[in-house]
Amino acid sequence: MLSWAHGHREQFFSGPTVSGLAPAGGWAGRRELEGGGANLAEGYIGFLPHRLDEILRAGEFEPDPIRRLWFDRGWLKVAEGRRQYRTRMGNGLVYMVAIKRSAIEEVEGPAAAVEDDRRQYVPFSGARREASS
Repeated sequence: MLSWAHGHREQFFSGPTVSGLAPAGGWAGRRELEGGGANLAEGYIGFLPHRLDEILRAGEFEPDPIRRLWFDRGWLKVAEGRRQYRTRMGNGLVYMVAIKRSAIEEVEGPAAAVEDDRRQYVPFSGARREASS
């Protein structure tokens, strides 16, 4: 998910755009990683739920178990009583699956970069599954 988000940065809302318009395929979510002071610690990459599901399924992952795992590990920024975070995008409020900056830093650290040729990591889980031959 991180590599997808980094490679599609223009699809994440992060304030007013030059044109004022959403990208042709619509927004994937909201990016709030940059900032300063206390705000930096509360940063996140938020995915609109339907877009996150599309991306995960395209990678042959099941969205529900992945989201549950992220929630159980405390990797999601959430609204009280929910598993999603409510934030403003443009003129409206939306719910997102918001991955905390601390989770991103944990995953992108040196230990998270370990891979071998026969297996791949399930995104944000540390678990592996066999790659199809």
